[in-house]
Amino acid sequence: MNRLPYLWVALVLSCLVGCGADPPQAVAPFYRGLAKPHQKAWADHLGIPVQITNQLGIKFKLIPPG
Repeated sequence: MNRLPYLWVALVLSCLVGCGADPPQAVAPFYRGLAKPHQKAWADHLGIPVQITNQLGIKFKLIPPG
């Protein structure tokens, strides 16, 4: 499988986060290789971790819009 499109999207997402603009929302078809970079871009943009654990030990993961 050609991974070049995934790398390109990850690069664009990281640039958008650095520029202060909202990362783009996910658009169908959405490929598995794009999920983690997309999630990380939104977490960085919002200034929160991708996963948090509350006092009861329940883990919550960020679900980006789209």
